[in-house]
Amino acid sequence: MTGVQTCALPISPARPALGPVDATTVRHVPLVTCSPGIDATAVESVIGVAPAAVVEGFGDLNLPHQVWGPVHAAAARGCTVVVASAAFTPTSTNETLEVLGAVGAGGLSAQKARLVLAAAGAAGLDAARTRELLHQYALERDAGERGTS
Repeated sequence: MTGVQTCALPISPARPALGPVDATTVRHVPLVTCSPGIDATAVESVIGVAPAAVVEGFGDLNLPHQVWGPVHAAAARGCTVVVASAAFTPTSTNETLEVLGAVGAGGLSAQKARLVLAAAGAAGLDAARTRELLHQYALERDAGERGTS
């Protein structure tokens, strides 16, 4: 045993395995949780020069206007910015996300999107492949019957 720990995302027909990931190469992925009156400078300092970041917005991936600039600047420099929401939303893309250069979490919570980004970074995936991986792990809401009887 060499002392190197590896991990892999679970295999399923809809979500192929990422493959072995060297756990020692997993990088920190910043997570910004938006709130009313959030400061753009604070968002810029948290995202910094990270290769990937998660921004938790509101509802159907809505972000406060003051966050748009830092998200767009990070995406423009090549950072994979994923927008998630505490409320379930299967959105992976919409007009605002496209303008900002970000991608929606596709139903993943901010924490789960962060784990996917960390694993993708450790596996050496580029931004395009990371976005593809996020789309593969997107969730679908099963409304089903929600009776209380």
